[in-house]
Amino acid sequence: AYAAAASGLEDEAEAPRKAALQAAAALARLAPELPAGRQFGFKVSVVDDAFQRLCAHVVDEQRDIRIAALAAVAGK
Repeated sequence: AYAAAASGLEDEAEAPRKAALQAAAALARLAPELPAGRQFGFKVSVVDDAFQRLCAHVVDEQRDIRIAALAAVAGK
C-alpha cells in the first residue's frame, strides 16, 4: 500500500497526488517502523520516507498540493 502511495505522489494530475499525500501520511502514522526500502545503502522506515516525500511536495507548483503536504507534515 505504501509503495502505491509513494508512486502516486509522482502523478502529473493534482487529485491523485493529493490522495497519495493523504495515504502516505496515514500509513506513516499507522505503521511508522515498517521498512520502506533503502536509501544510500541504509534501511529506511515508512515514517522517514514519507516525511521526505511530504516535505518535497511543500514546494509543489499546485497550491492545494502544498497545503495538503504541510497539513500532512503537521499531522492534521
